[in-house]
Amino acid sequence: MENEKTYGVWAVRNGTSMFGYAEAWCKENGKTLEFDTKRAAQDFVKEISGYTTANVHYYVREKESEPDAVRKRAAPSENQKRKNKFQQKAGKKQKQNRECR
Repeated sequence: MENEKTYGVWAVRNGTSMFGYAEAWCKENGKTLEFDTKRAAQDFVKEISGYTTANVHYYVREKESEPDAVRKRAAPSENQKRKNKFQQKAGKKQKQNRECR
């Protein structure tokens, strides 16, 4: 467990914003967001960057894990998604075959 890395998203609002300069970890319901992979954090940054103004920028950073943080897991890869979908279809087909007997 000690070798596991934890990543967070660091938000920086520049001084030209009407709210002034600020920086902090991204949070959900007041709790810091943590990601188990750098890729998951980068995907989150891509997603939220489309909703913000030019005054706010997001950066992925390695961080220390916090006990009450909201932990986000990495999304399955495309290959894993296809494999899961295939297994679900195969399971349904087997179930149908059993019901027909």
